[in-house]
Amino acid sequence: MDPKTDKPLIIQSLNVNGISVKEKREKVLKTLREHNADVLFLQETHVRAVKEWKGLCFCSFGSNKSAGSAVLFRKGLDLEVQEQSSDYEGRVMPVIAIVQGHCVNFVSI
Repeated sequence: MDPKTDKPLIIQSLNVNGISVKEKREKVLKTLREHNADVLFLQETHVRAVKEWKGLCFCSFGSNKSAGSAVLFRKGLDLEVQEQSSDYEGRVMPVIAIVQGHCVNFVSI
């Protein structure tokens, strides 16, 4: 919960089946923005970065044809990243952060 607004943290997860093509990536991100999530877990991204995302973005890259996971945080979220790492196969993307005063381990698998 956000102590300032008593609003719960909204977290969504989606297998995007590859967003290496710019048009598909922009369509997926537009849809995700419309859902007003605070944190997004993406699987099967097939990209090294999601440059169009306005907030913080952490990616674990597999190849351009398989794997890839990401954790995206909404722009303006009260967030302080403590640690992030990734595996070499693009299967796991963990991010430890202080969010709204709480230490949280976010993991996209």
